[in-house]
Amino acid sequence: MSTSRNSDIVVCLKNTPKGRLNYDRSRHVTKKFLDQCSSPPELKHLHDESKYRYINPNYQRKNQQQLKEKGDEEKQEKSEESSYDDSCEDSGSLDFEKLRIKTSPCKPALAVSPDFARSVKAIKEYEHQYDNRVKDALEKKAKEFQTHSSELQQKAQKQLKDLERKNIMKALQVQETTLLQHKKGTDESAKVQLKMQEDHRKHAQMLERKHEKIQEEIRKKEQEKKEREDKLKQLLTDLNTVQSRILTIQPKCAVQNKLADQCKLIVERIRKTTTDLENHIIHELQSGEINQSLPDKLKEAVMFALNAYEAISKRIEEENRKIEEEKAKAAAAAEAKRLEEQAKAAAAAAAPVATSTPIPSSSDKNNPSLTPGISPVTEASGATQLAEHEIQCVDIDAFQWYTKLQDNMKKTEELIKALSSPESKKLKFDLQKAVNTPINAISQVSGEHMREKLKRLLDLMSGKSVEVGSKRVSVGVHPQALTFCKYLAAKMFVKKGDEQVSSKHETAFATAMVFVGLWMEHPDIGELFLGHLHSACPYTVPYYIPRQEGQSSEDYRKALGYRYNSDGSVEKHDQFLKRMSGMMRLYAAILVAPPPPLRGTTNSHPYGVENAWIWLSRVMNIYPHPDITATMIYDMLHVAGNALYTRYGKQFQKLLYMLIKEYLPKLKQVATASGGGPLTRLETFLETCLKHNRQIPHPEGFLQADFWLSS
Repeated sequence: MSTSRNSDIVVCLKNTPKGRLNYDRSRHVTKKFLDQCSSPPELKHLHDESKYRYINPNYQRKNQQQLKEKGDEEKQEKSEESSYDDSCEDSGSLDFEKLRIKTSPCKPALAVSPDFARSVKAIKEYEHQYDNRVKDALEKKAKEFQTHSSELQQKAQKQLKDLERKNIMKALQVQETTLLQHKKGTDESAKVQLKMQEDHRKHAQMLERKHEKIQEEIRKKEQEKKEREDKLKQLLTDLNTVQSRILTIQPKCAVQNKLADQCKLIVERIRKTTTDLENHIIHELQSGEINQSLPDKLKEAVMFALNAYEAISKRIEEENRKIEEEKAKAAAAAEAKRLEEQAKAAAAAAAPVATSTPIPSSSDKNNPSLTPGISPVTEASGATQLAEHEIQCVDIDAFQWYTKLQDNMKKTEELIKALSSPESKKLKFDLQKAVNTPINAISQVSGEHMREKLKRLLDLMSGKSVEVGSKRVSVGVHPQALTFCKYLAAKMFVKKGDEQVSSKHETAFATAMVFVGLWMEHPDIGELFLGHLHSACPYTVPYYIPRQEGQSSEDYRKALGYRYNSDGSVEKHDQFLKRMSGMMRLYAAILVAPPPPLRGTTNSHPYGVENAWIWLSRVMNIYPHPDITATMIYDMLHVAGNALYTRYGKQFQKLLYMLIKEYLPKLKQVATASGGGPLTRLETFLETCLKHNRQIPHPEGFLQADFWLSS
């Protein structure tokens, strides 16, 4: 690198004006020049130095050639030259007067100016000085070059050392960073491994606990299933035993023709019920799942059979006793008249039925059925028959269920009287607020809104503490608090049908869906609701309450569902029909409302659309009443008609056909002259159904099952 820079400097110097000059450091050139100058042509007189500033070198060359021909002259010239040089060095100045230029003998001597020697000396001195300056400059340049090269080399070596040191430091730093990262990664891996081991251990423990819990639940379910199966088998055995006892007691009756039909009817009903339940039990045992309501149904069937057995036994005893008395009276001829009167009195006592007692029609007796949720017939109500001139007011099974619900409601009212004490007044008020607030706020805004209201009611019923205003309340603070909340909730839902649904029909569906969710978790709330509903609107049974002997008009109207104003006047008939319509629509909406997707439940409806079919069948088997019957049928078909068609198909179409062809003329017979509006509306509705192939669309405001999942 330094060599290339030096060569560049030399090249640059040669390209300068001074560098292009030719220099010759040899002294022979000066001698030759002086020789040329020493033999000038002969002059006639001495030239004036001031006139001639220089001597022409070309003119001297001819004489120089002549001088070379003579060797002696050359030696002499050399000696003169040396003497000349010595004289120049010793004296320091030329003495032009003493200087004699030897010429050939044939040529005269040339006169030289005294300044010539000084010029020559000055030239030599200048050349010497110039050479020294050039030498000094070259030496200086060489020294500068060497110094610069040394500096560059030192700088390069220093930079190289710095670079090597930096590389070493960087390598050490990278190595240290790598070691730290490796150590950190190792520590993190160890921590992750420890955490994974801990998580694995916890997960294994959780799985083990879960497995144990599942095994325990399986064992518990198997035990419960076995107990249910044993219970079902025992109930079936009891039912068959009672059936056999009924068949064995029939021959004991002295008058077979009086009890033959009744025993046959009861035995056929028990046999049909037993067969249906046996098939149902076998099917569920094969499927591995036993419905919780099946033991209750079987128990009710056993109770029905026992009641029937007791009723028949009592009736047989009575008949046998009467026959024995008649024989004794016939034996006494003296007392023939008295025995005849007693026989008439006994026959009158055995004849049916007070007008206040509901009895089944002959068609019902020929087609008995045991429906879910309906209590069996007892001897007190099933042993009598209607006279031909009397009007049937209720189905016998429906009346028994209605009576059971009213008794249950009265018992509940007796239990919750404990909260009427002054000490429990504040608690009762808080519980009322906890129940009324979510029920009054129910609306079809969204499924999330309905789920929130249902959750609040379920939390209260399950014993959790719920917020009421600025404080919290729980049903666990009083033994009858839960019963009171259930009773009040059932009453409030009936009230919503009376007041809200009667004014705005589409609100029935949101209310019904929430109540179905509550009914699924607490079945006793459903019975309390039906008790309140049948009491406020007996047409939902259906039950046309007859007037009792000695009953006032006001009491009778209140029993029918009418309200009296504060001034003592009864409400208008249109307002009465409107309220009854609201409660019937709520009842029908409950029958078709989709249940909520609650955890831990089978998601089955607690009181489904089959009860709408039962209601229609019963109402068509009793004699209609003006306006109210047409209104109730219209509301039931309008709300539940689509679900009935979906569930029963052609059977429902046949039911509509019978309603139009057979029952509608009966409604027209009892229709009042001024009250034909409900009948006209029902008739128009049925005609529309016929035009659409007996299909009924969903009512306005109906909510599908997926509405529960909306937000």
